[in-house]
Amino acid sequence: TVTNTNDAGAGSLRDAIAQANASIADDFIDFDPVVFATPQTIALTSGSLVIDAAGAGLTVNGPGVQLVKVDAGDAFRVFDSQAPTLNLTGFTVTNGLAATATGGGLRATGIVTVDHMVFDGNVATGTTFITEGGGGAIAMASGAFLTVTNTTISPRPDPDKPRCFGLSASSVLHAPAHRGGAAPLENRDRTQDRPPSLR
Repeated sequence: TVTNTNDAGAGSLRDAIAQANASIADDFIDFDPVVFATPQTIALTSGSLVIDAAGAGLTVNGPGVQLVKVDAGDAFRVFDSQAPTLNLTGFTVTNGLAATATGGGLRATGIVTVDHMVFDGNVATGTTFITEGGGGAIAMASGAFLTVTNTTISPRPDPDKPRCFGLSASSVLHAPAHRGGAAPLENRDRTQDRPPSLR
C-alpha cells in the first residue's frame, strides 16, 4: 500500500514497486484511502518507476484519476515496465518525457491493461517514430499487447510536438477510450500514425 506522496522511501509508490520487483508472485499495489481521500501528486525526482520482469505480474490500483497524479516533471519517462503482465487503473500519469525515445508516460513489454486512467501531457521526442518520437503516452515493445479502456490521452499544448502524444503499439484492443477527452481511439495498428515512408 502506498501511504505517502514521497518520491522514494518507505510507503512510497517507488518502494512498493521495488518490493513487487523482489517478489516472484503477482503483486497488487493500492493507495491508503485516508491519505489519498483528497487530490495528491506524487512528484518523481529520482528517475522513472521501473518494473522488472523478474517480479511477475503487477497491478497498480489507484483511487481515481482526480485523486492521484504521478508526475515526472518533464524530466524522464514515468513508468518503464518489463513485467509479463501490467494492469494500471485509477490514477493520472503526467509530464513524462522520453527524450529521443518512445513512451513518455509508459514504455512496456508483455500484456498491459490500462483502464480508467488519464495520460496527460506526456511526450516522446525524435523523428523516426520507430525507435524515437512515437507513443508519447504509451509505447509497447514489438509483440506486446495493449488494452485501453475508459482512458483519456491528452497532448501537451506544444506546437513543436503536435503528433507525439499518442500510442505506439503493435496491438491495441479498443473499448471506450479517448484522446483529449473527445475522439475515440481506433482499434488498429498504430503504425498507421507514422509517415508513409516509415510504415
